[in-house]
Amino acid sequence: MENQSGNHNGRTKMSKKGNAHIRWAMHLPAFGVVRYQEGPFKALYERLIAKGKTKMQAYVAVQRKLLILIWPLWKKDQEYDPLYHIKHLECSGNDESKSFFSLL
Repeated sequence: MENQSGNHNGRTKMSKKGNAHIRWAMHLPAFGVVRYQEGPFKALYERLIAKGKTKMQAYVAVQRKLLILIWPLWKKDQEYDPLYHIKHLECSGNDESKSFFSLL
């Protein structure tokens, strides 16, 4: 959220416009995945801290990433597989070049 009026440019801060119940429910899971170094979440957290973001801003980004991951898992009734992206990179068959728009 931007704090600006006339020539004054204040510090930006996080807004609280989202659903408070979801923010509250995702608070501790975000801490957990960072603390126990769960792959992409820990990497996201460390990358944002290195860019100069505050810890809370980094945790909010982790919360959002968790929500984005949880939604399709819930819709498809699947379990979380931490090695999913590694398995699909190995067997994706991307060794040969493929045309996206074939004329056949």
